[in-house]
Amino acid sequence: MENLSPLEMMMNDLDDPDYEENSEEDEEAIKKSLECDYKQ
Repeated sequence: MENLSPLEMMMNDLDDPDYEENSEEDEEAIKKSLECDYKQ
């Protein structure tokens, strides 16, 4: 099993259909913040 970074695990949680704690708006905001983190 590959080692996932916390960011990757977070993205996997967002992609999991059973993981619905975040609204779609929250998901978009998180994805945008993750993209910014990767660019730095």
